[in-house]
Amino acid sequence: MTHPTVSNQMERKKEHDMRALRRQTIETLRQGAGKGRRVIHIRDRAGIDFRPWHQWKHNSTYFLSREKESMSLEIPGVHPIDKTDPVDQGIIADELVGTRMGVSVRRVTCQDPETLTIYVYLTNLPFSMPPGIVALLYKSRWDVENPTTKNPATF
Repeated sequence: MTHPTVSNQMERKKEHDMRALRRQTIETLRQGAGKGRRVIHIRDRAGIDFRPWHQWKHNSTYFLSREKESMSLEIPGVHPIDKTDPVDQGIIADELVGTRMGVSVRRVTCQDPETLTIYVYLTNLPFSMPPGIVALLYKSRWDVENPTTKNPATF
């Protein structure tokens, strides 16, 4: 895990995540990964910007984040969930959602089996990746960053 950039300290005290990400070249975002390899950036809610996500996806660079509470997204499609697959236990929905900007992304909704808390993730990862893996990726990112506490944002 690496941070994509240090903030632009000359212009501001703390730079917004998406401003920093947009300044990066696709080569920097891919962090040296060879052609044919996928790169996944797992960000907090400040890392959501659907147009760049859509563009970067064409270079096998994917993003995963939690949905902001204030978002209003339309649901043009629902992907079936394999309830017999143990990795998808707790998954409530796997949807294609659209923004007012005309960009579509994937939304995975799951429930923590212990606390029954609902979590909603947004990603440009393809539907070929099981939704349970999408949720597990976000949880794993938190566990690497802060291994001594249970993240209230994931299960």
